Amino acid sequence: MPPEDLQLRDLVPSDPLLIEPGLPWWAWLLASLALAGLVTIVVWYRLSEGRRRTPPPVPTESTAYQAASRQLDEIASHPPAEIQPLATQTSAILRRYLTLVSGDPTLFETHEEYLARHDALKDYPEEVRRRTGETFSVLAGLKYDRNRSGEPGAVIDAARSLLEQLHQQSA
Repeated sequence: MPPEDLQLRDLVPSDPLLIEPGLPWWAWLLASLALAGLVTIVVWYRLSEGRRRTPPPVPTESTAYQAASRQLDEIASHPPAEIQPLATQTSAILRRYLTLVSGDPTLFETHEEYLARHDALKDYPEEVRRRTGETFSVLAGLKYDRNRSGEPGAVIDAARSLLEQLHQQSA
């Protein structure tokens, strides 16, 4: 008879020792919630990006003229104490109008760059181009000259007259 320590025993079942080949239910729940959250974020981002990309409405010539005329009226009703801010505001109003209506880069140029550019306001008649250059020269003198002296009413009247002429030529 064989000794007891050499006794063959039954094999141990291996099923309880093996890991199940799947994820528990809570892991599937977390994965599906994460996927749903990711899809929601992507959809929300795409929708908000579409709203951000919508360009602002492009002003028409008449709305640009009305806005510029209204700004000149506001300045005329409450003129600044000094001529320099008046000339600066007036020049900005006229330059903004020209940029909106004709696409001319006048708003983004210095006075010297505007005068040096030969194709400035190329769609306007020569007299309007000359008068615009002269008006901008007067305004530049009022903005940058040491001896600034000028009549606020005359500056506003000249700007309004030029604005009306530009509007008539572009209409």
